[in-house]
Amino acid sequence: MKNCITLLLIVISYCSYGQTYETLKNVKLPDNIILTKKVTVPCSQPVNKGDKVVSETEYKHTVDGKTTTKTIIKEDVISTDGETTDVDKEIKVKVKSIKDGKANIYVDEKDNSIIHVNYWLNPTNKLLKNTEIEYIIRSYDCEGVLKEKKIKAKLETDKNFLLKKYIKLDNEDFTKHSDTIIKVFKSDATTVDYYLVNTYDRKVDYTFQLANRKTIAVKYTSVVLGAITIPIKYRPGQEKNDIKVKEDFSADFNAGIFAGWTVGKQKVNYQRGVGFKDNVSFWSATIGPFFSIGTTSLNKNNTTIGDTPITTEDTQNIGTVSTGLGLIKNVYNFQFGVFYGWDIGVGRDSNDWNYDGKPWWGFGIGYSLTGFWKK
Repeated sequence: MKNCITLLLIVISYCSYGQTYETLKNVKLPDNIILTKKVTVPCSQPVNKGDKVVSETEYKHTVDGKTTTKTIIKEDVISTDGETTDVDKEIKVKVKSIKDGKANIYVDEKDNSIIHVNYWLNPTNKLLKNTEIEYIIRSYDCEGVLKEKKIKAKLETDKNFLLKKYIKLDNEDFTKHSDTIIKVFKSDATTVDYYLVNTYDRKVDYTFQLANRKTIAVKYTSVVLGAITIPIKYRPGQEKNDIKVKEDFSADFNAGIFAGWTVGKQKVNYQRGVGFKDNVSFWSATIGPFFSIGTTSLNKNNTTIGDTPITTEDTQNIGTVSTGLGLIKNVYNFQFGVFYGWDIGVGRDSNDWNYDGKPWWGFGIGYSLTGFWKK
């Protein structure tokens, strides 16, 4: 056993993901992050007599699969005072990040100090027919003032709403700045039972910006699917019919498919002119099942307790199916993998294999070159 431990310590093996697909990734921002909510509001812009208003309209034309963009420019001269022209005005509102809100984030392509926040949709809540409700619809005017109108209604059919349920309205910024709130009344049609709130306005852009050398810490989870290699396998010793099989290390290239759930925490630092850089406290852990197929060669050394041991120098190839559970720890992009699995032989002679259906431990060390903040 001592030799095996020594071998494990001196062997540098490589464990890595290949062509990893990541989905359902969500990030939880710190509660103290101040977001900028950008809302586009249609406004009337005053113009004076003699002012020139230039309008540009783009058209696309496709011929034989080739698309051409054409811009038509029109200029109008204002002939009288007191006229207005319709424009879109961008209103910026400061709000705190949603408490425990799940979001996807990405760095702005033009300004790498700006991070866009795309919160996950609200859960679905179903209201039944004849439920008495009151819509509270809010919108910003051209001065950035939030105004609201209320509409009472009685549902004529069952209806689903993509809104979050609150028993009472708290003082959270996303509640105060929500564009849609629904009061749901009890059967007396006057007592509020609960509220449905649009915590995330899907029509606007949420961003935040870090100052130079500012650090932010985020927690995240995701689901990953991809190729995995398990370079080192340790098989414990065993005994059958008074025949002992010694413990064994094998250094094979074991490629398979791995699916897992990841949880992690990351600190990143923004540096002007460089962008975001991972902090050394970055870590994540992924756990999940793996599956692979392959072949192995039977010989007199690995069939000693089989149904029909090989006693000559002959060899026999059989198919193998490997499955089990893996845990991969990622510390600042260094990967440490531990796996527990079984090899199941496939073929007429599979029962001759000493390790058919027997458990093993796998180990690996690797390095990942990918990461959100490196993009």
